[in-house]
Amino acid sequence: MVRKMLDEHKDVAKPGDFELDDIMLLLREANGFAQQWVDSMTREIVAEERALQNKWGDLLN
Repeated sequence: MVRKMLDEHKDVAKPGDFELDDIMLLLREANGFAQQWVDSMTREIVAEERALQNKWGDLLN
């Protein structure tokens, strides 16, 4: 959908549409937020796993 929007932008641009640079900026910003979210979730999962290993590791070995 994004690729189609970018490819067709020149042909169907209407007054009030976003400029191509604005679309790319929004996509980059969305990508940055997605990367931050994945990094945060990964850190939480690793921390939970470490806590679980610290708590139960001696019993399981």
